[in-house]
Amino acid sequence: FKNGKRSAKHERAIAKDWRYAYLATASDCIGEKDGYSVFAYTSDQGRFTLAYPTARCRFLATDTTVECIAQHLAAQLNQDRSASYIVRAYEGVHKGAIA
Repeated sequence: FKNGKRSAKHERAIAKDWRYAYLATASDCIGEKDGYSVFAYTSDQGRFTLAYPTARCRFLATDTTVECIAQHLAAQLNQDRSASYIVRAYEGVHKGAIA
């Protein structure tokens, strides 16, 4: 939302930029090789690694939970001091975040 009104323009721009993107936690990046960023992390399910084209990676300083994604986008948009932005992000029915 821009100044309290839904902004289809911003929704389209973010959707276009993030289409086929890997939303990456910056601290999980262990290097880059031949135009690919390499990620690794360990969870309860085991160790995971991934290589993805760097040009398609969108790096966040935080985890990539829906709450953190909403905060990330709100912080980016609110760098424009001429307007006020609120971001609503959803990951499923009754599951989302507002920042």
